[in-house]
Amino acid sequence: MSGYPQYPQTAGYGLRPKPKLNGLAIASLVLGLVSLLLSCLTGLVGLILGFFAIVQIQGSSGRQTGLGMAITGIILSIVFSLVMPILLFIPALAAGLSEATSEAASVASEFDTQDKMRTIALAMHNYHDEKRKLPTDHYISGKPALSWRVMLLPHLEGGKEVYDQFDLGQSWDSIQNVNAARNMPDVFRRAGIGSDETTFKRPIGNGALFDGTENEKVRLESISDGTSRTIMCVDVESAQACLWSKPDDFRYDPADPTQGLQLNRRSQFTVVFADASVHKISSTADSEIKGRFTKAGND
Repeated sequence: MSGYPQYPQTAGYGLRPKPKLNGLAIASLVLGLVSLLLSCLTGLVGLILGFFAIVQIQGSSGRQTGLGMAITGIILSIVFSLVMPILLFIPALAAGLSEATSEAASVASEFDTQDKMRTIALAMHNYHDEKRKLPTDHYISGKPALSWRVMLLPHLEGGKEVYDQFDLGQSWDSIQNVNAARNMPDVFRRAGIGSDETTFKRPIGNGALFDGTENEKVRLESISDGTSRTIMCVDVESAQACLWSKPDDFRYDPADPTQGLQLNRRSQFTVVFADASVHKISSTADSEIKGRFTKAGND
């Protein structure tokens, strides 16, 4: 209007631009979700993009949004690419540790068996030095009454006290002798076997070192195949265990010589030779097995 002074127009306050959603935040969230399926690769990228998104958003003076999205993408990337693989790996790790523990226990048990068999063999040598023969079962009226293991007791450390509790005039299954058998020396016990049972037996019959008869007299010098090549004692499988005072041994079968023997994970069985040396023999070495069981096979 012509009657009023004219004032110059000044720039007014315009509308604040609408904040934009940060693209890196979106990418981080997407990659974080995808890492559930593709794991580490996409998760690592999502983690990096998430951190870059946070930097850009915080430096945009409010012009960019998506901070929560970026943080979520980072969390998902960490969980799915790092934590989840670890959680999935734990069962495999536990299984591996369990297998290793089982193997270690098996090896320890084998060493314990070897030490005990060697101790038994040395006691048999001491018996031989005194009696001029290897120990045999004790007979009453032509029938086996007590195991050679009982007769070996005086030659084992602490065994004489247990030996004195047996009545040699009675069988192994008499009340007195059953009670005496409850004091079984640890040397006859293999790990995992019943408290009064043993798996350590002599091989008998079919040309083996012992024939399992009342009047047998096995002398070390009579072993024509040599003491270092002839089996004197074996470790049988758990199902063949017996009361240690019972006259029960491993009957050698040339047709199936390893039947009833305790095999380890490598299909080997443990024996002690007549020279008191302990060895492991593969159950697949048929010719060697038969040669080692016989005392006069010229092998």
